[in-house]
Amino acid sequence: MEKEQNMNEKSEMNIPLGVEINIYGGTVMIASAATTAVQNLWGGQGAETAVMQEDAESLTSLTEDEHRLLAYVWDVKRLKEYVHLIGECVSAHELALMVVERMLGAERVQKDTVVKAAFIESLLPFAVRITSGNTVDNVRQQINNALMSKTRKERGREMV
Repeated sequence: MEKEQNMNEKSEMNIPLGVEINIYGGTVMIASAATTAVQNLWGGQGAETAVMQEDAESLTSLTEDEHRLLAYVWDVKRLKEYVHLIGECVSAHELALMVVERMLGAERVQKDTVVKAAFIESLLPFAVRITSGNTVDNVRQQINNALMSKTRKERGREMV
């Protein structure tokens, strides 16, 4: 009886009785008895992008494939640029060079990330001009070759 009275009081205070929670990555704590919630955004560009209104509006216009790539490139304008550049590649070698020279170091694109199957699979839908050799294994091999070449060039500059 007392519980029913509390529930009626909550309804009168315009507090919703049912709450839908959608969780997309990150660390989340669910405290069912909490009266308030605070979200703190920490970090550099990721936090800036999360609160930028123009990016929020442009997120709705992204395709499903672009959303997969968004996990690695948080800036929507840069994402669109990368999608265009990937579409211009005619070989796995060109794609690998573009990844190593342009994408490497952006937000969540690091040396260990670029050779993972999930990352490469997020690139392939945009590589429409690559007619052969557009497998994950071949692109990974080409990225490894481009990384080795870049490392050699950097070592050569250090010795000079």
